[in-house]
Amino acid sequence: FDETPILDDIYEQDGAEALNEATVPFLSQLTENADDVTFLSFALLQTESDDMALPAALEVRMAERLYNLGFAEQAFSVLDRAKTGSRPESVRLLRAKVALATGLPHRAMIEVLNLSGPEVSQIRARAMLQNGDFERAGQSLLASESPEGAARNLWLGGAWDQVASAEDPQYRRLAELSAELAQQVTPVETDRYLRSL
Repeated sequence: FDETPILDDIYEQDGAEALNEATVPFLSQLTENADDVTFLSFALLQTESDDMALPAALEVRMAERLYNLGFAEQAFSVLDRAKTGSRPESVRLLRAKVALATGLPHRAMIEVLNLSGPEVSQIRARAMLQNGDFERAGQSLLASESPEGAARNLWLGGAWDQVASAEDPQYRRLAELSAELAQQVTPVETDRYLRSL
């Protein structure tokens, strides 16, 4: 169904104040209960408009649903508008996830500053991966009790001695071989070999 004419009719009949009073509960119901297409048809219009201030809790719920539907930039727009004062941890985590989805790993790291826990460590690891810092990403994955990707990232980061603490036997063996090869071949030998080609 198309909700815009309904709201336009309220505005024409009763004015801006009535429209504001009707929009908040209407948008709340859409956010909580509407199918994705119906929700998006109104929420995307709302993200483009700064005309009406919505309650912070509603804006956070809208942003979370937008993010879950793959509309990270629009979710960021809603979150930036939300007047939450001191942000609760759940809002900071959502802001960090949205920052990662929009390619802003430094902003994600700022959002989780002074937070801890497995989910925070996962976010930090993803941010470090986006920055190409494999070693620190691996360390964060170990801290998040998620060793699956830790060994790979530690190996890619050249932290072969730390791979032993990961539970992945393939990368542990690969790290051992890499360390042995690094000790056998000196930079001078490598340079001579490359010049001989």
